[in-house]
Amino acid sequence: MISEYEAAIDQIERALRDCPDEKWESSMWPVPRTDPWVWPKEGVEPVPERTDESIQRFSAFWCVAYHALWFLDFYGTVNTSNFESPDYIRGGPEELPFPAADGAVSVPNKTWDRDALIRYAAHGRDKIRQTIDSVTEAELARTTPSDHPRAGETFGEVLNVNLAHIQEHGGQMAAFVSPD
Repeated sequence: MISEYEAAIDQIERALRDCPDEKWESSMWPVPRTDPWVWPKEGVEPVPERTDESIQRFSAFWCVAYHALWFLDFYGTVNTSNFESPDYIRGGPEELPFPAADGAVSVPNKTWDRDALIRYAAHGRDKIRQTIDSVTEAELARTTPSDHPRAGETFGEVLNVNLAHIQEHGGQMAAFVSPD
């Protein structure tokens, strides 16, 4: 499993290094109002910062990278009850208050730079190596608590989902930055 994680993280790091500056904040795919959590329920007035244009930030290259790396870090943590991302990356989209005043996910209000995300990829690589090297069978079999995004799944299952997640987003990022 570690070699699969290494390859997926390598792909993300290459995409981060190869992304042209002009694509850094570009949306990788259209984000419609119907995507889960990005728009309030019918009849609820969106907060002023939530517009059809602003929700495109959710698929911006840097935001997809942050999302993938944050979950690599979080899902690579055996006990998430005291989880904190590193201070240089803290406060990104996955850590904004949820829900926002209109009941949807908060719109990202800051763009993370290449160096911070490359550093976060290295952090995630170290974390997942350490986790896989030291995790016990009992920890792999333990189910996640009710407040976890993957509540009720075993930690072993979460590691598999985590791998598929970073492979998926790494592939999307690589395709986005590759010349046609």
